[in-house]
Amino acid sequence: MKFSLTDYQRDVTNTVVQRLNAAVGMFDNDGARSAVGLTAPTGAGKTVIATAVLEKLLFGGGTQSPNKYLTVLWLTDDPALNEQSKDKILKASSLIQPSQIETLDATYDRETLEQGKIHFLNIQRLASGATSHVNTGDSRRWSLWETIGNTVRKYNRDFLLIVDEAHRGSSVTAGEKKTIMRTVLDGGPIEIKDGSGNTRTIVNDPAGIMLGISATPKKFEEAMSANTADRTLFKVAADTEKVRASGLIKDLIQVNHPTDNQPTDDTLLRAAVRDLVRYTNLWDAENGASNGLHNVKPLMVVQLPDKVSEKAIQQLVISITDEWPAGLQHTTGAKPVIVHSFGEKKHLDLPDGRMIPYVAPQNIQENGHIRVVLFKTALTTGWDCPRAEVMVSLRPAKEHTSIAQLIGRMVRTPVAGRIETEDLDELNTVSLYLPHYDKAEVATVVKSFVDGADVEVAVAINPVDFPRVPGIPDALWEMVLPKEIKPKRTYPSETARLAALGTRLDSLKVANPANPAVLLTDEVEARVKAILLAEYARLQSAIDEDAQGLLEVTYDRVGYDQYSGTQATVTSHVVRTSATNLRELKDKAVNRMPDAAGSWLYDALYLQLQDHEEAVVRLSALSVHEEVIRTLESSASALIDSWRQQLNPAVSRLDTKDREELDAIWHPHGVPIAGEFRLPEKVRTRTQKIAAVKDGAGKSVETIEAIEAFNGHLFADGQGDFPMAATGWEREVIEKELAQSSLIGWYRNPAGAGGLSVSYTEGGVDKSLYPDFLFFHRVDGDIVVDIVDPHNHSLGDTPGKWAALSRFARQHPGAFRRVTAVIRNKAGALKSLELTGRANTVLENKIAAASGGEGIAALFEEYGGSY
Repeated sequence: MKFSLTDYQRDVTNTVVQRLNAAVGMFDNDGARSAVGLTAPTGAGKTVIATAVLEKLLFGGGTQSPNKYLTVLWLTDDPALNEQSKDKILKASSLIQPSQIETLDATYDRETLEQGKIHFLNIQRLASGATSHVNTGDSRRWSLWETIGNTVRKYNRDFLLIVDEAHRGSSVTAGEKKTIMRTVLDGGPIEIKDGSGNTRTIVNDPAGIMLGISATPKKFEEAMSANTADRTLFKVAADTEKVRASGLIKDLIQVNHPTDNQPTDDTLLRAAVRDLVRYTNLWDAENGASNGLHNVKPLMVVQLPDKVSEKAIQQLVISITDEWPAGLQHTTGAKPVIVHSFGEKKHLDLPDGRMIPYVAPQNIQENGHIRVVLFKTALTTGWDCPRAEVMVSLRPAKEHTSIAQLIGRMVRTPVAGRIETEDLDELNTVSLYLPHYDKAEVATVVKSFVDGADVEVAVAINPVDFPRVPGIPDALWEMVLPKEIKPKRTYPSETARLAALGTRLDSLKVANPANPAVLLTDEVEARVKAILLAEYARLQSAIDEDAQGLLEVTYDRVGYDQYSGTQATVTSHVVRTSATNLRELKDKAVNRMPDAAGSWLYDALYLQLQDHEEAVVRLSALSVHEEVIRTLESSASALIDSWRQQLNPAVSRLDTKDREELDAIWHPHGVPIAGEFRLPEKVRTRTQKIAAVKDGAGKSVETIEAIEAFNGHLFADGQGDFPMAATGWEREVIEKELAQSSLIGWYRNPAGAGGLSVSYTEGGVDKSLYPDFLFFHRVDGDIVVDIVDPHNHSLGDTPGKWAALSRFARQHPGAFRRVTAVIRNKAGALKSLELTGRANTVLENKIAAASGGEGIAALFEEYGGSY
């Protein structure tokens, strides 16, 4: 692959390959058919995962053997999205070549699909009306149906059918679509006409092995509900928590709607353009901070009604260009700024002489000069454009479902990761403007999106920027506090982490500290071989003895009397272990050892012994010694630490993003990255929320209402108010702090780059805790900071969060006056547990081991007091 997969992408890739291997094994044994379901939320990189799977199947890697005979048919229901998927594969894969990807069109006329290739086909070309594809005649010898059927029969185990169920929006009727898809999958009779109009019937066999790509396991199950070929179903689902933690999905959707009963189309359209300007400036700043790695040109999409006049479109374009004349000077040349994706697919001539060109949806993302797209419905069905960060819908308020679908297409981050740069946290958001929606209708849109979302994304309604409150001492704004950033990668072993480090350092041209002439990847391999050969030498007597036993197989032949059934004879036989079983021994040994260590050790042993069989059995014998693996892992960890110290001068001169990538390797799963927290220049937060009310008939309906406002916050409006949806005990905490005369101000600690974070691990996933409040007090002339975190202690994440917060307080003595956890006990009183001033890990260990809410409450009784 041309870039590193995220942890969950790597895990899903490996599991899918394992399931497909099992499917091949089942087919080889008794012809059993299988379907593997790859499910991941929208924006999680399903096509990237599928690409990594195909790379492993075609080219091998690790313990996976290459299969140059593999023939792939990738089936979708939208020809435009075929092109988008092909483009993604070529951009992601470092091994798959353009010559290995082919689209099946009217010119494709072969008896079978080609081995070693990925073929794309949309189901429209198999419909009865697609005569140039399915009927034979002077210009076609083989119907595409025949080509598929022949391929299934000839290549069977080496044929993989990929069905992308996520791609919707075909012009084929729903009933016919299902018939075509199921016929490709499950086989059956198909009628084919020749050039003379004669009809013949062929019968295709079911595809033996299928990979289905869907957004959720439920969608895969629905797609496979008519399982007429009696397939075994394997489900492989990406962990949605890990997807969210990866940063591939935006953190927040900002929904803006009018609160006044008056025309707002033009006003909110212009506000959206200002958002586009702001996103552009923020991305320019991020591009500078990343030394050119994040050159994103954000996009605004404007959704229009089905019936809209050219004069109305002209006025809309005038408003857009007037609001940002420097950035949106529309031209009709080779690089237009404003385009459309209407279903009519032709250039749009406006009354004032301007021409708005048509651009197909799949071509928008890569054309960075396009900054505004006008559309009606074409972008809601599988469209992929991560740089679309502002949307205005001018359609009627009754179309909440299609708008919710479009929001789901816009939540992917443009740089495949969360922006952690201070003061640029807004780049982790998208903005939506709904001029024609009132409070109840906005509530319906938000609910439709939240209910249908594959992964949770926060929604903020009518967010507003709140500036710093004047009169606050400069010393407070200048304070730098410690924080922790969660690790970005996990590694299956320290050896794998060492190998990844060597590869990345070589790509950054960081010299080997031991020998600049030797690449660090070669150094890693040499070190691993040396460690394992030393372990072999230490254990050689035992290893050689075990190895000799593996070269032979002993079995008993027992004879029975045919009349009495009693045992008559027993003879022992010894035979040489077969090549197949030796290969199995080698594969198992390589799998037992971390990363490529097993393969490297085999190479070293073969070089030493000059005998394949002798090398295999010694590798197998050594691989079962757990102390050998422990020695290798500890040595790999020690070498990583040594390189970190030795290479610090060279690494410190690298670009910011390169250092961040290395940080992800220096700090693996469970090891937080140290960071610094500074208060931002402004805070953007929601001002409204969804609430349930009773209508005239007494029925509960959802609407939008204002969020409660508090004073004393460090960021506020002109009246000194700051909106915050607070629980009863959060409100009580604020009231108690406001009553203290030493308080300068307080800060609602938000999630994201603008917040003070502490890293913790839950369920094998690294996460970030954002304590609720920071309170700034003046004590004896100094400004001190208190962290206060009121939390529902009955929640399952409480022990992990507060154990990490306790550790954080212990590791940063003097940084905070107080670090306090707060609960409400059964009597309704607030109780506090002070986490600072602990000289050892006793309390944090007890918090981590606490069982449920009662266990936490007991610790508050033992160690805490009243708040």
